[in-house]
Amino acid sequence: MRLTQLTPEKAGIFYLVHKDCPFYEQMCTFIASGPVVVMVLEKENAVADFDRLKETLRKKLAKSREANAIHGADADETAAQEIAFFFQ
Repeated sequence: MRLTQLTPEKAGIFYLVHKDCPFYEQMCTFIASGPVVVMVLEKENAVADFDRLKETLRKKLAKSREANAIHGADADETAAQEIAFFFQ
């Protein structure tokens, strides 16, 4: 776990999979607007278990789809890529 700040360029790289989506620029701007806490959850069924928590927190804390309070990988493969992105 660590605290970091993404530049707009790094945010664009992180969300590159969403490049063609109408919310891409807004997501990049939001995630680069302040510090973020990044962490790795290591446990059996981590992605599925965290997904339930993520949805609960989004319902309570998100301002919008683009300005939500939490992000989590949608699959083990995505998680591996995101871990490598933040923890080189």
